[in-house]
Amino acid sequence: MEQEEDEKKKLAEKEIAEKNKGYCNNMSGELQANKDGVRIVQYNDKGERVALDDNQRARSRTQLEERIAKECK
Repeated sequence: MEQEEDEKKKLAEKEIAEKNKGYCNNMSGELQANKDGVRIVQYNDKGERVALDDNQRARSRTQLEERIAKECK
């Protein structure tokens, strides 16, 4: 009985680790695109696409770097 619980726990931990890996890969890709100068757009309140200006890109880059350092070890 205890062995089954341990196996379920290990499987759950493995699934979480896989999800985190994908999440971290996505953030790393976003960061690289930001650094490479790829145009980044967001949607405003009206649903219109708006390109980030240089200050917004820098802020986004900093936030991504901080999140990657904190969440992707």
